[in-house]
Amino acid sequence: MSLRSGLAGVMVAAALAVAPSISGAQAIAKAGEPPTVVMQNLAFGPAPADLKVGETLVFRNDDSFRHTATARGDFDLDLKPGHSGSVVLKRAGTIQVTCRYHPTMKLTLTVAPLPALGDSRQ
Repeated sequence: MSLRSGLAGVMVAAALAVAPSISGAQAIAKAGEPPTVVMQNLAFGPAPADLKVGETLVFRNDDSFRHTATARGDFDLDLKPGHSGSVVLKRAGTIQVTCRYHPTMKLTLTVAPLPALGDSRQ
């Protein structure tokens, strides 16, 4: 292995190690736990995939500022730094979420309907 290829490998490894810390908030979904949107650095993390009507969605404020998760007509959570809150998704479709305190914070949720009775597809 040449010095040049060895250095390139070290640089790639370093970039990958740092990437999660510079990418900001992330969607979190551990097995058996409800999907979570993290608020951090004055931004919502990415919307969790595969949301369904009736599912619980958690919003966690990891920022040093107070935030809301506000979807007009659907829900309005007001979260102090370090706090979490949850909502039950009640309708299918696209839901626009904003922060009342920081209007540049925006998130789009896509919620799938429940399968029809007798429909074996999930």
